Amino acid sequence: PDCSLNVPSTESYWILPNVKPFSPSVGRASHKAVLHGKFMWVIGGYTFNYSSFQMVLNYNLESSIWNVGAVSRGPLQRYGHSLALYQENIFMYGGRIETSDGNVTDELWVFNIPSQSWSTKTPTVLGHGQQYAVEGHSAHIMELDSGDVVMIVIFGYSAIYGYTSSIQEYHL
Repeated sequence: PDCSLNVPSTESYWILPNVKPFSPSVGRASHKAVLHGKFMWVIGGYTFNYSSFQMVLNYNLESSIWNVGAVSRGPLQRYGHSLALYQENIFMYGGRIETSDGNVTDELWVFNIPSQSWSTKTPTVLGHGQQYAVEGHSAHIMELDSGDVVMIVIFGYSAIYGYTSSIQEYHL
């Protein structure tokens, strides 16, 4: 806080943490992040330099240290995707894959935090629903009273349908 605020303060303020090292990767945009315990996991994003790009990073909120996820194989680099955390897994849906034709995808990848490994998952589309390849959407995971786990994908941009007002529901 600046000198005009008492600490602790009843007003909101920004601080610039002392991060060590500053970052093990290049800058990125349109990435996503989720919190799991004392770690913020940052996945994907758009950058101008993919030669030193790291798909998975985590930031320790207590020690202010960035770490590169030791991932040997997994999804292609993408941006505009969504992330949703459920238990020890980060679910990544859709986004624009960074290829020459820039395809928007409907892939669902699961990053297991303890093993730091990726796997693909084919969700079951609920009832009358349709699966859309989207970017710029949000996704949320919830456990229903029945115990079923459902991922909700809200809105987004489809290369086929344009901006969609659809809400997609998937059993995981």
